[in-house]
Amino acid sequence: LRVTRFTPLAVRLFSLIPSDIGRTLGAVPTAIAVPGLDEALQRTLGGDSIIIELESDQRDLLMQTQPYRGDNSEILGVIVVVIDVSDITAERRARERALTNLEIVTESIRELVWQRDTSGVLTLLTRRVEELYGLDRSRVLADPSLLLAAVHPDDRERVAAVSASTDPSWQIQYRIIRPDGTIRWIDESATFMQPPDGSPPVRVGSAFDISEQQK
Repeated sequence: LRVTRFTPLAVRLFSLIPSDIGRTLGAVPTAIAVPGLDEALQRTLGGDSIIIELESDQRDLLMQTQPYRGDNSEILGVIVVVIDVSDITAERRARERALTNLEIVTESIRELVWQRDTSGVLTLLTRRVEELYGLDRSRVLADPSLLLAAVHPDDRERVAAVSASTDPSWQIQYRIIRPDGTIRWIDESATFMQPPDGSPPVRVGSAFDISEQQK
């Protein structure tokens, strides 16, 4: 595959100059290492479209290869598209760092702490869930319905209704049945919070054991 033409954005990845026209793309130096470039080009000649994420200290790029087809849909070459996603990636990394810092702080709190996004996805859950509910944290993150399933059948409908509420804040007391069969009373509360960076609001909640108070 030889270079026939290129755009200024492509130069952010490939160190292309006008005299490179006619050279094979694999022979052109790159500003960021592109693992699997030759394989991606060959697969694209076979009809596949490939996306490769690339990162360095200076920038983050997405490289996509697409088949270049002629009038009869035959594949004549490969189109390589380079997109600079540095700003998007920087924002994502900042959110990930903030979430990591939050997890470090919340793990020092005796209460179970959780966070859900606007779609209800569980984005944060402290390890206190293992002590309180007797459930594996990784399993609950993968399947949050395990929390509601642990609620006592007589309380489950009430808890489900409150959890789905759009009220800014709520608090509820209910029973859970742990895997070992023991019953515990839980006091749970939650509130909507608006992150300071302007991202969508999140629901933050906490829960603790009040079984001794119910005796």
